[in-house]
Amino acid sequence: MTGDFTIQIFQGSVVRVDAWGPWNLKCTAEYARQLRTCLGGIPRPFAILVVSHGRFTLSAEAEAILRSNVRWRVSHGCVAQATVLQGEPDAMATYSLFERIYCSERFPYSVFATLPEALRWLSQRGFREAEQIPEKGPSRAAATSSVAVPTRNDLARALGFYAIAG
Repeated sequence: MTGDFTIQIFQGSVVRVDAWGPWNLKCTAEYARQLRTCLGGIPRPFAILVVSHGRFTLSAEAEAILRSNVRWRVSHGCVAQATVLQGEPDAMATYSLFERIYCSERFPYSVFATLPEALRWLSQRGFREAEQIPEKGPSRAAATSSVAVPTRNDLARALGFYAIAG
């Protein structure tokens, strides 16, 4: 079985990713592509919340793709990332994986055991809208490597406008 993910944007500046592993090279590349597409239209700075469900493993090639994607995110306005390890049978191995990927980028990130801790951490870093993110995310059955890409009007509403003409 390969991995799945969903990507959702909340209030225009917090991106929630729910991820189910293990991820193969194809899934990792698709995630990186879809995340770049989503992040292209959101205001800067932004934060990312990753909720990792179950075992999360990557091949060396997939890890390299993810590391490159993190570097791209940071260079395009990502100023914080909170990662939650839910139901992770080998949390220390996953934590070590994330350390290798994120530590070299030198931006604020942290790994948490619970979602409320992660949301509080993001809020303390200036992303108060994180407090509005529901604890219950999408199910894996709903995931199928999907992405919720906001429309121009979704972004306008998130920024406090009603609609964008045209």
